[in-house]
Amino acid sequence: MCKLDPKAIALTTGIVSGILALACIGLVAWDARAFMAALGYLIHADLAALARPLTPGSVIAGLLFWTLAPAGIAAAAASLYNRLVPEARLMHAWAPEEQAARARSER
Repeated sequence: MCKLDPKAIALTTGIVSGILALACIGLVAWDARAFMAALGYLIHADLAALARPLTPGSVIAGLLFWTLAPAGIAAAAASLYNRLVPEARLMHAWAPEEQAARARSER
């Protein structure tokens, strides 16, 4: 089994969730009522009345939260996995074949 690199997983998760947060912010900025109505269809509720205008502060706070929170959770999950699998070796994405071959030869 392979250990996970918590920093790499946190970075990747933060980038992806940040891009998704920017897409969501863009949709809300384009037409908040329509976006909230469409979101309401997914959860069977009328959310159109909850639409609020975006401010620069809310955009920055939302982007920071939706980037850092998933990244922190992913890093914590990777660290927990590494603790639960102590005999595993850390595998890096840039050289998995070389590291796997080295691990097999050491056994």
